[in-house]
Amino acid sequence: MKQANFVCISVTDEDTTQGKEPKQASWTYTDKGFYWAGAYVADNFLLVTTDDGDSGYIKGHGDIVSLNPRTGAVLDCQTASGVGDLRSTVCYDQDTDAYYFTSKGGDFYGIQVDANGTFRDGSMKRIPLSNGSNNASTPPMSTSTPGGVPWPGLRGCIGNRPVWRLLRPQHLRH
Repeated sequence: MKQANFVCISVTDEDTTQGKEPKQASWTYTDKGFYWAGAYVADNFLLVTTDDGDSGYIKGHGDIVSLNPRTGAVLDCQTASGVGDLRSTVCYDQDTDAYYFTSKGGDFYGIQVDANGTFRDGSMKRIPLSNGSNNASTPPMSTSTPGGVPWPGLRGCIGNRPVWRLLRPQHLRH
């Protein structure tokens, strides 16, 4: 199976005389993939979702990983199984004190994190989304959390109408 790297690259300009100097990663975290994986970075932790490389929308798994933002060391990891890859940017909602992300298979997740970057026991919540189709070739697909606001988009149609559903963090009670 192929592996992918999630890297931290310093924005410091080490050589101001060069306009196109090569950069070395400050640290690297290797996993199976990070497709559409936008990280949330706090002072003491970084959250990113992973892709296991399996095809399809509901087989396989994805992880939400908490990394040390200075070293890339793993602080904690939670796996979502049987929902396809976790493919989205991770975003934070202050009102619920939780972090949100989505799966390729059409699931909306929330999880709470302690200040040290470890996940709170039992805090990962899931809402399986539905696009109204009972057809395996048009499963729900939720892969977007733009602008720091959970906005899962659903792939599929009812008749000729595309289906979209806006969720608010309050839908996942913590």
